[in-house]
Amino acid sequence: QEFVHVLCGSVLSAASVSSSMHRMPVQVVRAVCQSGECIVGVAVQEAWVAGLRYSLDRLVASSGDCGVSLELQQAARRAVERQLAQGATAWRSWPDLHAALVDSAVVPNSAAALKLCESLWSRFLREGLMKLDESGCAAPVDTPSTGQGWYIPRRKSKSEERREREERKQELLRAKAEKRQAAQNSAGAKKPRAKKA
Repeated sequence: QEFVHVLCGSVLSAASVSSSMHRMPVQVVRAVCQSGECIVGVAVQEAWVAGLRYSLDRLVASSGDCGVSLELQQAARRAVERQLAQGATAWRSWPDLHAALVDSAVVPNSAAALKLCESLWSRFLREGLMKLDESGCAAPVDTPSTGQGWYIPRRKSKSEERREREERKQELLRAKAEKRQAAQNSAGAKKPRAKKA
């Protein structure tokens, strides 16, 4: 006998709640429960069970779904940064982060907010802004003072990179226009001399 976690029912609804589902290899299984009941569903890895269970519980408890605005994304990010600035947190995973942000009324209790918190959690870890300490809780990453050692700066988002590219492009165009204007002014100031015959 083999013990397998199986997600049954509306699998697509569950996939829309958690981005972990998008990374899961889809393996459809037919299983027989200890009670003798046969079920068909998608096998779920042990590591994703807690997150999926939390997502589905919160989705059932939420009062309808709402989108996540840019202001809400920025507010959530600032709240995480403020908490990390105070030191170690009690967050062991992104569901803990979501629960904390919902309790402090930073984000609503919705599927979109779940996905936002999961995304923030992975982004902070990936960008090196947060680490898991010895107890498994999220903690800030110590960066060396200026001039001592080195560290990898946080990865810029695509929108920040796009904005910087546009600013550089505008500066180059401005510099070319000024250079062209200066050349025209100097050409106007220097009148050609008439040649003697």
